[in-house]
Parts: sequence; structure tokens; C-alpha cells
Amino acid sequence: MHKEIFGNFKKEIYFRNKNKNKNYELLNRRFYKKLTSLKDEKAEDCINILNFLKSNHKSKNEVKQMFHPLRVSFYTLSISKSKNRITACKLALIHNILEKKGRYTKLKDLAGNKIYNQAKVLKVNRKKQWNKKYIDNYYKKLNKSHKNVKIVKCLDKLDNLFSLYKNPSKKIKNLYLDEIRKYVLPIVKKNITPVYKYYIKLVDYNIKLLKSN
Repeated sequence: MHKEIFGNFKKEIYFRNKNKNKNYELLNRRFYKKLTSLKDEKAEDCINILNFLKSNHKSKNEVKQMFHPLRVSFYTLSISKSKNRITACKLALIHNILEKKGRYTKLKDLAGNKIYNQAKVLKVNRKKQWNKKYIDNYYKKLNKSHKNVKIVKCLDKLDNLFSLYKNPSKKIKNLYLDEIRKYVLPIVKKNITPVYKYYIKLVDYNIKLLKSN
């Protein structure tokens, strides 16, 4: 399955970090095409959420703010085979929005209480994100949540792995990779098995890059 969605590592890294404006527009087209191909009347909800999020950013900041959630949403639509993949897509679109400052009453109305509350589960306290007790409790709560929450978390982390090499801190890189190996990979294996081997290779690729520097 992953071959239909992800390319080789160098290609994926290039897609995220070079010609961003062009690749962002390409992803937009792929996202809309995938969404409309599902022929689900609820697909309009995803478009409304996406348009709302875009409207909250000046055009020059749209790519920076929206490229990541759009990628995670596209992966979610492509990988999730459940009947509620549209619901999962809505969660993917807002998965990191609560970590940013702002009032999101309208977003709550667009996404619905259930999905908005699931986004709260995904929210990370950045001041505590490397605290072992905090992160352990975070994943305990996440593992008790809906499957969509777990899928979105795994795909969020996967997308970030393609840009991890840019972080200047070796310590942070090691902490990030340790978190994925300890908490995320078991969730991937259980919930999105078809991308498990690709995920492991991507982790190993990052370890290799880390050791080479």
C-alpha cells in the first residue's frame, strides 16, 4: 500500500523541503481528487474545514502552516479503509490546531464535538513533551482513544520523520526517535499494518543520518 502513497525517502524529503509552493499546490489537487473519488456526501465537511483553516492564514504563510496537516489528511484518506475515513480526515486536518493560539469556536462547529475532543487528545504540551512521565501518560490516554486518533498520530509522526534531519539538536533527534520506537511503532503495527515495514525503514534511515553527522 505504501508504494501508492509514499516514494523513496529522498523523494519524500525533497517534496517537503524543495519547491514548496509548487508541491503544495500539487498536494491540494491530489487531496481534492482523492476526496471527491470517495463519493461521500460528507466530503464537503473536509473542504469546509480546510477552507476555514486556510482563511486564518495570510497567503504568504499558508504553505508553511497548511502543508503538514494537508499531507497528514491525504495520507489518512489514502490509508484508512474504514467507512468513517471522512471523519478521520477531519481529525487529521485539525490534529495540531489546538497547539496554536487562537479562538476556534467556528472550527468546533465545523468539525463537531466528537472530533474536536479527539483533537484535544492529540494535543501535546510542548513544555512537557520530553518529560517521561508526561509522555507515558499521554500515550496511555491515546491508546484508549478511538482508532482514528491512533492512525492520525502515527501519520503525523511519520510525516515529521521526513524533516527530522533539519533539527540541529542531536539530543532532540534521539528523544524523538526513542519516542517513536517505544510508543508509536506498536500502534502502527496494530492499526496501520501495511505501512509498518516502511515506517521502520524510515526510522532506521533517520538513525543512519544521525550517526553520519
